[in-house]
Amino acid sequence: MCLMSHLLIFLASLVLGTLISIPLGPVGVICARRALVSGKKWAILSASGSMFSDIFYASIVVFNLEILIHFFQKFEIVFYLFGIIFLFFLGLKSLKVRSVKNMKLYPKFLEPFIIFFINLSNPSIILSFSVLFLSLSVQRFLHNFLDRILFVLGIGIGSLVWCFFLSQIVLLLKKKIDRDIMVLLYKFSGVLLLIFASLLFLSLMYDLLLRFVW
Repeated sequence: MCLMSHLLIFLASLVLGTLISIPLGPVGVICARRALVSGKKWAILSASGSMFSDIFYASIVVFNLEILIHFFQKFEIVFYLFGIIFLFFLGLKSLKVRSVKNMKLYPKFLEPFIIFFINLSNPSIILSFSVLFLSLSVQRFLHNFLDRILFVLGIGIGSLVWCFFLSQIVLLLKKKIDRDIMVLLYKFSGVLLLIFASLLFLSLMYDLLLRFVW
């Protein structure tokens, strides 16, 4: 019965982690274009950065690590600014690509670290996880340390599951397009990254304005 309970907690968190990852954001765009350029294996490897960041943030919430929560709250603006600047940089570099050979803005092995950094630069994920877990009464089902470990692992691995399906979709499309279309799609991914960076910047400015007013 105990083993079945642990298994159910892991499977439930796996499904939850997959669903959380589905909305398209900067990480999804980067993983999709990695699949387009380098294939499914490299895309999943890149998504491991998202997996570890999700595990990190979910652990902070599930284990109620108040020191880290206060740290990220204190330096939230700094993290946001670094993330926004980096997304602008990636977006602008992507727009300069002229051919398939130029679709190498950095060594592929660095991408998991880049994705981890992008997610880490968005401390609001802690709040999102807190609200989501509270609304689902997650803590009520986590009775011991192993339950919590399995839960955060499921949340993280869920992002890999979504990347796998996303890569499959991209690879199916890749078979039907030529190199010129690939370049256009890569540039379009750059446009999306710039849009995300702009939205994050506007959100940050709005938040700062509210803090100043109040």
